Amino acid sequence: MEERNQVEDRKIRRRTTTIAPFEMPMIRRTNSEITAEILSLCIKPQNKTKIMYETNLSWATLQRYLSQLLVRGLLEIHHSQIKYATTPKGLKFIDKWKEIVELY
Repeated sequence: MEERNQVEDRKIRRRTTTIAPFEMPMIRRTNSEITAEILSLCIKPQNKTKIMYETNLSWATLQRYLSQLLVRGLLEIHHSQIKYATTPKGLKFIDKWKEIVELY
């Protein structure tokens, strides 16, 4: 019985991270959450580096998301520089996402 509790304790510890002085669970974000974060950030045009740091994504993961969002018409490349901006369709996604979040 005690051995089982130790195994459970290890599992819990593995799923948490300590950020002094608090212990927070490590929760994975869904694709929709990440998409909403990127689109919200890009309401004002942003470059890739800014998006990567603000959303806490790796470069490779960011590339995949940007590519998908461009293909789906939720993001566009801003004409002034190589920056990404949210399209009207992307703004609609953000509105719908906020409605869903409010339900929880």
